[in-house]
Amino acid sequence: MQLSHEDDLLRDHPAIFRKLRPRFSDGERFECGAGWKAIISNLATDLARIALEADVEPPAIVMVKEKVGSLRVYLERPTSEIFEPAIDAAHDQSLVICELCGAPGARVESAHYAQVRCGRCAGASREQEPALAYRRPRSDD
Repeated sequence: MQLSHEDDLLRDHPAIFRKLRPRFSDGERFECGAGWKAIISNLATDLARIALEADVEPPAIVMVKEKVGSLRVYLERPTSEIFEPAIDAAHDQSLVICELCGAPGARVESAHYAQVRCGRCAGASREQEPALAYRRPRSDD
């Protein structure tokens, strides 16, 4: 994710991201595309609200990344199970939102990876990766 997007998230949700540190030398903290920024921001808002309603300390997110085509968010342990539904909901949203641009998308797979892309971003990826196949969601999905 671009550092400017990361800065927005850190500024808007300092309590939730207080323990999030870069894992690599490039300084990137959020190891996913900017298309999931809104999902991450909404998750941080939800976690803060849940903590306030339960009168507990807000959880600290320690890792945010894309893994096998979906958003993965890890909290510092120990933490209450009351936050798990919000994290699960963010994961589920990432399965239908393009990681690159934030438009509605679907899972795209190749021999080496799985990603969520909209038709436009999947088309751009196909030009770079011939083995990529875009599957439009069926109406019964």
